[in-house]
Amino acid sequence: MADFYFCKHLTTIPDKNIYVSDLPNEGDFVYQGRTPIRLTKKLGDGGEGIVYKTNKSENVVAKIYFGNKLTSHRQAKIDKIIAAGLSIEGVCFPTEHLYNSKGVFIGYLMPKAEGEKLGTSVFRGEKGMKKFFGNWSRSDLVTLAVTILSTIKNIHDLGILIGDINGLNILVKSPTKVYFVDTDSFQINEYPCPVGTLDFTAPEIQGKDYKYFLRSIGNENFAIAVLLFKLLMFGESPYAQQGGAGIAHNISRGDFSFPFKDKGNNKMPEGDWSCFWSHLPEKLREIFYRTFRKGETMYDERMRPDVEVWLKELSVYLRQLNDGTLKKIDVDSVKLFPKTDFNPNKPKYISFKDRCSSQSERRFIEKEISLWKSQKLSYFQKVVNSVGDSSNVRELKAFLSELSVLLNVYATNMNITGQAVSGKYAHLSNNDVFYREKMFVLAYMGDSQFTHRTSTFKELAEIYDYPLAQYVINLPKERLIDGCQFTRLFFPGQLSFIVDHLLKY
Repeated sequence: MADFYFCKHLTTIPDKNIYVSDLPNEGDFVYQGRTPIRLTKKLGDGGEGIVYKTNKSENVVAKIYFGNKLTSHRQAKIDKIIAAGLSIEGVCFPTEHLYNSKGVFIGYLMPKAEGEKLGTSVFRGEKGMKKFFGNWSRSDLVTLAVTILSTIKNIHDLGILIGDINGLNILVKSPTKVYFVDTDSFQINEYPCPVGTLDFTAPEIQGKDYKYFLRSIGNENFAIAVLLFKLLMFGESPYAQQGGAGIAHNISRGDFSFPFKDKGNNKMPEGDWSCFWSHLPEKLREIFYRTFRKGETMYDERMRPDVEVWLKELSVYLRQLNDGTLKKIDVDSVKLFPKTDFNPNKPKYISFKDRCSSQSERRFIEKEISLWKSQKLSYFQKVVNSVGDSSNVRELKAFLSELSVLLNVYATNMNITGQAVSGKYAHLSNNDVFYREKMFVLAYMGDSQFTHRTSTFKELAEIYDYPLAQYVINLPKERLIDGCQFTRLFFPGQLSFIVDHLLKY
């Protein structure tokens, strides 16, 4: 195997153009030694060349350089890679040289990559995710981050730097399957990565010509941090700002816009970014902040977190998503696209079912709800509090009985329903076990003249994160909630559904 290592000094061997007069096209033959290989179909092109299907194998493609991109340095790197026989799962290293009919080096064979480009799928936010990965969860997204990091670690372990880390050089097949392409641009020993992407370029090398210096592991670690940030933030740059300067300017100044605790520049971009940011684990937000903000402990090139640090933190993040730890702290942390900022001091919604301590109590409550649904109007006349009832059971019976009373009022004289509702619930205490549930019914059952309906719903949805209130505020176009046609009309007929949501959500 070739001896790869992180090099500090650029090669002194001049980079010379390789003259070629005969470049093949789709349908033409190229040569692997003396073996002819047909370029069967053009798959795509980029800034350096064209990728073709071949008749060699469905899993093998050919990259043919444009004439002005054939150089001695590029061939030297490919020689090293092919000689070493490098094989990392998901990394499309060159495997064989390709020559034209005159025996001039023109490209190479490599494994076929599959999937969607990270930059045109995940980085496009909700639109991109819906189009390409519509069934993904937050756990899938973090799994993808771990997969990418693991692949980068394998590359670094060989003594190779990627150099031009960006969202277009990584293809995503699934959360656990990715492909790294354009591997011929990797920084190999004394041969630099001659290209770069502005958003991923570290402050200390902003404005430099990539062809004339070797990147350090610190430069690479900056690009890795940006890649992870953009992945978890669906394409937003860590240096995007509201009313600020351009990305390159902000990178050069270390002007990171996303706050950590009470620190920040108050320039965070408008949109959902603050929401996405707030639901990331605190430790991750801290590392990002200390890496991107000038003057912080991880900002310096030599102090930036490496791939192993990120792997450790992302693995913890993934485990806490999967075992429910984060959901207990922040219910929206498991959502792919949370819609409200996380506030650790915000009252937590706990369903009545989850307030009950024992399975036996839950079974009794399920039975009591079924009884109420079958009796409704007569339930309040038959309810009996047994000596052995728990406080939860007694509270439940009282609440269901009150609903039955209101239903009787509604059935008797619909016009006085609003008055009855207001009278019964006007002086509710925050300490009431069913405070939120009763407030919901107050707002919902009140007639069309009840002026506080909207504000009450908003209070429940925004302050308490109450699921059914959120649904009612943000009704989908088809006006379905969990498959049930749902409108504010015909309240009695929908009350069973409402009770199910109120008590068992």
